[in-house]
Amino acid sequence: MSAQPARPAQPVEHKRRGVTAKLVVAVLLTAVALIFIFQNTGSQEVHFLGWYFSMATWLWILVIFLLGAVVGSIFPWLRSRRR
Repeated sequence: MSAQPARPAQPVEHKRRGVTAKLVVAVLLTAVALIFIFQNTGSQEVHFLGWYFSMATWLWILVIFLLGAVVGSIFPWLRSRRR
């Protein structure tokens, strides 16, 4: 008897995924973010406690967003509670 490789009992089916709602939303949000960035490339200066900072407008907005996310995660009791 010659040794033959074992075959799977059933053929493996590869599920083909179509365009999902998550993919569409991700693409739209990415497009909106890129449009926002390209429209806000001008430099802005911020004066804070005697310091002067100058960055692109979209970077300032990103910094403020990230600071808000950090503060929101550090102080969870500031969020409203569900009852």
